Amino acid sequence: MNINKKSLFLTVSLFFLGIFGAVAQISRGGTPYRATKPVPFTDLTGTLPGLDELAALQVPDKHAPFRFAEPVQVRLDPETSGEWETSQDGTRIWRLGIRYKNARSLGVIFNGFRLEKGEKVFVYDPSGHRVLGAFTSDNNKPWGTLALVPLPGDELVIEYQVPAGRKNHGTLSVGQISIGFRDIYRAPGKSKDDFFGNAGACNVDINCDAGADWQVEKNAVVRVFVNNNTLCSGVLMNTALNDATPYLLTAGHCIKDSSDAANAVFVFQYESPYCHGPDGSVEKSMSGATLKATTGNLDFTLVQLTQVPPFTYNPYFAGWDNRNTPPSSSVCIHHPGGDVKKISIDQDAAVSSDYDVYDKDSFWKILQWDVGTTEGGSSGAPLFDASHRVVGTLSGGDAHCGNSINDYFQKLSYVWSTYPEDTSQLKKWLDPKDFQFALWNGYDPYTTARKSCDTLTNIQDGEILRLYAYGGEDSGYWTGHNEDRTTEYAEQFDNPGTLYMSGIFINPALVHYDSPSDRVTVKVWSGTQKPESLIVSKDVPLSFFVDSVWNFVDFDTLVAVAGNFFAGYEIYYDNPNTGPLTDQFAVFQAEARLNYGYNTAYYFQKGLWSSFSGTPPDYRYTSLAISPVLCEEIPNVSVPKLQGGKPSHPLDLYPNPARERITVSLSGQLLREGTLRIQDLTGKTVLEQEVRAGEPELSVVVSSLKNGFYIVTLETQQDLFIHKLIISR
Repeated sequence: MNINKKSLFLTVSLFFLGIFGAVAQISRGGTPYRATKPVPFTDLTGTLPGLDELAALQVPDKHAPFRFAEPVQVRLDPETSGEWETSQDGTRIWRLGIRYKNARSLGVIFNGFRLEKGEKVFVYDPSGHRVLGAFTSDNNKPWGTLALVPLPGDELVIEYQVPAGRKNHGTLSVGQISIGFRDIYRAPGKSKDDFFGNAGACNVDINCDAGADWQVEKNAVVRVFVNNNTLCSGVLMNTALNDATPYLLTAGHCIKDSSDAANAVFVFQYESPYCHGPDGSVEKSMSGATLKATTGNLDFTLVQLTQVPPFTYNPYFAGWDNRNTPPSSSVCIHHPGGDVKKISIDQDAAVSSDYDVYDKDSFWKILQWDVGTTEGGSSGAPLFDASHRVVGTLSGGDAHCGNSINDYFQKLSYVWSTYPEDTSQLKKWLDPKDFQFALWNGYDPYTTARKSCDTLTNIQDGEILRLYAYGGEDSGYWTGHNEDRTTEYAEQFDNPGTLYMSGIFINPALVHYDSPSDRVTVKVWSGTQKPESLIVSKDVPLSFFVDSVWNFVDFDTLVAVAGNFFAGYEIYYDNPNTGPLTDQFAVFQAEARLNYGYNTAYYFQKGLWSSFSGTPPDYRYTSLAISPVLCEEIPNVSVPKLQGGKPSHPLDLYPNPARERITVSLSGQLLREGTLRIQDLTGKTVLEQEVRAGEPELSVVVSSLKNGFYIVTLETQQDLFIHKLIISR
């Protein structure tokens, strides 16, 4: 591999972009079949009061979830509605259309969802521009429901695919259609997610300068759809075991019960790629959770997601401080009005306060925000202290643009263990071994895995990036839509084995867009001498790109590439074949290497792929400014099974208290290799040591540790052993 990380990461500014395509919850890819006859529609128009009347009655309030839709209860399934047809390959396909005239959006909740292996479900708008799915048996939940994010518009289609030769099929039934009544789906200039731009103008994007010190913690904050008709914010919370149990904390008035938890959708990394930038990606979402703790006396809810968010979601589990100590300064990261992620900052100390009907003195009050504000949709967002730990979650208040005063956050210290029942506190879940920690740091479960990733580039140190005209004046460019109407380009990469691509850096020299439909499709092909079979493609609006910097287009799943491959792009915009030349997108290339060196750049024209070096009159040897990020295989992170009671291989250590050295005994041979870690009470790993399978005990030097309490963990792929350690000299 021609690794040249320095040229990318040390000499250029980077802007990280989301991708524009099908939404994942978590979807499994694929496409709907082409319908051969009209889709039958069920018309729900008139089942609710006028949409304008509903919108007028809903006043955004942080003490209530941000309401954007009204539910209609239905009973629609393949036995009672829709139509079946059979494709040429024998697949049986059931389709049903849903219509509510003039609705701003439509959302689906399946109250019966239990698919058999091989079956697929898609939900899409009639034009096919927005597709959710495929959803498969991998999306089955123990509670048998599945909620999906809403689609804009007043029509959608549900498609159920059953493999050929199968007489029976799984369970699929629609129990609720949410009718969007807010006019947030029709604001001009919106590109992907239609809540974009809904927050007040004083709100500050998380990727502005104000958020520079919070680029890690922002990955803990998610946008929460509940029952497809309300919006809130939430935060992933770490446990004292650093075990990636996917707990999410939000406000109690957002998720009130187990039904709300089961029908919630959690959207990760919804943020503008740069300050005052365009809309962000909504690709990364998960559906459904189980309720762990809540109580009517306090405004909090803790749920557990159905799995650990995958590597490409960049999840971060926030640390916490459960002491009743006022934060000297505060930060809130949130989704006001369902908009892209924002940050609010208060440079002064919060004060203890009452709020609404909840327990006395159980809230932190922000007197006034110095940066930004909060709004409806911010409910459930975390309040971080100066040490970047969560100390509360937003319940409500008076703050808004123009008057950013008096916001109230439910104290983490009060909900920690004030009420003894496990279902009414956080301690049981975030400190399950009863370590009685007062504070704990955050955790990234993929830290080690990320170290295997690197950037592949064919541009060498010292080479100058150029944009070459295709010919004379107004002829366009070699890497753009030139006078020959070339629209597709590829860069060749040597890859001796199998690696996993998380995304691609592209450095465009020219970006100009006239309409939201102007886009570039980023592509990856297999092939040795030229691009052959398409592996993956993603649409990206031109508005996402910034010229003269490396823009990162990330995929929602890791893409396996075996052997040599090509990465490139295809351009789509107005007047592609006729009319005036409008060269709106062109990528930098390495300064021509003349008739020596090497060439890795290709273009597609007149049905053929051609090399830049084989094209007269220049015969230009060059490389395109395209650089994929490749990783070794990233294992799925799952929550280790915590050993309790009398495990077959309990962890013991002596002496304890210790001074210079400890012996760790496994009371029998360790069946699998593992990692021994010693952490201080903030969660920081102060000592780490690999353990081979078959070892009955090991000796560990602890002379470098200061006096105090520590936690010793031994983690294998399936088990987690934990013990307290005291250093005393």
